[in-house]
Amino acid sequence: TTSHRVDMLTLDQIVERHKDRIKGRVIIKIDVQGHEASVLRGAASLLKRVEAVHVEVALFQYSGQEHGVTEIVPILSAAGLHLGPYQQCIGRVVSRYPYELDMLFVRQESLPRLLGY
Repeated sequence: TTSHRVDMLTLDQIVERHKDRIKGRVIIKIDVQGHEASVLRGAASLLKRVEAVHVEVALFQYSGQEHGVTEIVPILSAAGLHLGPYQQCIGRVVSRYPYELDMLFVRQESLPRLLGY
C-alpha cells in the first residue's frame, strides 16, 4: 500500500486567502463521501454569511467513517441555517434502501428569494 501526504485547508482558510474574490451571495455544495461534518467544522466563519448549504448526508455508516444527519444538522442550525424545502433520497439499486440524502439548508430570510416568490 502506498500512502501520500496531502496538505489540507479548511473552507475558512480558503475564503480568507481569496476574500477579495468572494463577493455577493454564497451558496455551498458539499459532497465529500462521509466527511461533511469535518468540512462544516472548518467553515464556522463562512457559515455565518452563506445563504444556503446543499449537503449530501449518509443515513447510516457503511464504511465506518461517515458523519450522519445527527452531526450535520446541529452544526448548520447553530449557524442559523434551517432545513429547506428540498431533499432527495439516493438508494442503492441492489438493496433498494436509501443510504444517502441530499439536503438543502437555508437562512429563513433567504427562502423567498431562493424559491422565487
